[in-house]
Amino acid sequence: MTKETQKLTEITTDDLAFVEKELAASAQPRSVSDLAEKLAFAKTAGQRTQAVKKYDPECVYQVGDQIYKEYDETLSVGSKAVEHFQGAVVLEVVSKTYFPSFQSEMIEVDYPGGGIFRKYLEYMKKTRTQVLLPSNTGGAGRAPENLDSGDDPRLTELPMTDRDLHSLERKLHTALNKAPGTFSWNDRWHLK
Repeated sequence: MTKETQKLTEITTDDLAFVEKELAASAQPRSVSDLAEKLAFAKTAGQRTQAVKKYDPECVYQVGDQIYKEYDETLSVGSKAVEHFQGAVVLEVVSKTYFPSFQSEMIEVDYPGGGIFRKYLEYMKKTRTQVLLPSNTGGAGRAPENLDSGDDPRLTELPMTDRDLHSLERKLHTALNKAPGTFSWNDRWHLK
């Protein structure tokens, strides 16, 4: 678990205040999994402020850019396991290399979200395989288009892996048990 992921799964007093605010906003008791999902989106809100650029192989991208790319293909998620992924993801450019013989650049990308695409990237990292996309092909040097904020898949996709979300749920459950202002009934939580 990286330091950034570990920080995202820790429960702070600000996080408890956010959860209590969520509980106060609803007359219905809420489950820990629902609260943990809301908290995950709140904790990662800062990652969704940067403008996202649409992927086009003829455009130029810089390290740190967020790129929107659509997939409809089968991805390797294990040595003998594959899963079909159809959808859009927002990738982050972590490095780029220029190939003069091909008159193009190859950008290495990473994905901070969860789901099937995260499993694919973790498997690629485990096998020491870079996930590369071509850019600036033919030396076109075009500027990329920005994605409309309403089309950003990060607004609806889970912002962390399932394992990290379960860790956040466990820690949130423990923190809610110790919080003086909350009580539970079965797996539902509400303010006292």
